[in-house]
Amino acid sequence: MSEDSKYVQGKLRQRRAQFLRSHAREAREKQQMKKSISRTSSNLSAYMLKFYIVVGTAVVLTLAAVLNQTRPKFLFGKQKPGVRPFRFTSIYPPGIKIESDLPRFFRTYSIATPQNENARKAVIKMVKSRRVLRQRSGSYKTYLKTWDASSASMLIERQICGRDFESVYMSSSAERKNDLIMWCMMSVTKTEGFFLNSVELLESPLLLTKGRGIVVRSAAHPSSLSIDMYLHPRNMTHEADMAIVPAQLLARMMDAPEPGSYAAYREEMEQHFHDIVFSDSNEDNYMIFTEICQKDRPNRAISKKCDASSCCYFVVPEEYGGFIFEESSSSDDYQNVANNQKVDSSIGKKIIDSETLGEESPFGW
Repeated sequence: MSEDSKYVQGKLRQRRAQFLRSHAREAREKQQMKKSISRTSSNLSAYMLKFYIVVGTAVVLTLAAVLNQTRPKFLFGKQKPGVRPFRFTSIYPPGIKIESDLPRFFRTYSIATPQNENARKAVIKMVKSRRVLRQRSGSYKTYLKTWDASSASMLIERQICGRDFESVYMSSSAERKNDLIMWCMMSVTKTEGFFLNSVELLESPLLLTKGRGIVVRSAAHPSSLSIDMYLHPRNMTHEADMAIVPAQLLARMMDAPEPGSYAAYREEMEQHFHDIVFSDSNEDNYMIFTEICQKDRPNRAISKKCDASSCCYFVVPEEYGGFIFEESSSSDDYQNVANNQKVDSSIGKKIIDSETLGEESPFGW
């Protein structure tokens, strides 16, 4: 074979090998491209699936929230009117100013000193009453607004109860001032129930009221009603009528001259209160509790009022039915309420929980 023929054959083999290598490289590139496209497609599918799941969940939750808010009749039937919360008010003993007597750290802790012992006892007593209202009123929602001397002064400055009230209030004794403030709040419908600082709640009677108000027959005289505790009735035709009874009693309090004895003044006001409530058959709108003064807690007692020598209890009569928790029961729930927040006179101890320290501002709930 000639040299030219060998040269031509070598070139052909070289071209053939080069062609095969190029074809193999193209095949590999096509395979890699297919794998890349397949991987990208699968990732995109996973992302789209997650996107559809998130959007679908958001749509379902939004629809459920809208239905729960609007509650259409074809799904939920006829709606029952909700029961508005019960709003109570109380006031601390004269001379106590919570912000100055109990300086706070981080809205949770307060320093206990011998100087603020009375303020600490008053706050702890109020904590117990607030927890009784919240924990022992069933499904009823309750609020307890507490006032002290400084917040009462703010109320007077705003003249919510009128200018005549301000002049009477400023010239009254400390005990009479508390009475005037509470009945002023009732008469202007800033609250629908109150109890004075001398009263400590043991049980909540709200489950038995059924729209009725609460008054307490005084132990001093059968024809007197205590002015230490009151609840507006809700079963009156017009809600504006609820302020008539407190307004009439407040007018009597303001017209009465400053008495030489606070006890004599209370006796007179309690008799006037009895006459107002039991006029025009108003007694049908109230539950009439009985005040019993004795050493041991009687059955069906819902609150107590103690002084240095004795205690009086506000008792629910048997005729109103219902189950009233007994002190002799071993229920943990009662013990938690009864023993809650014991006074610790040592300096630097935690004496008030965050629930109390987080009270509302003097105006508004």
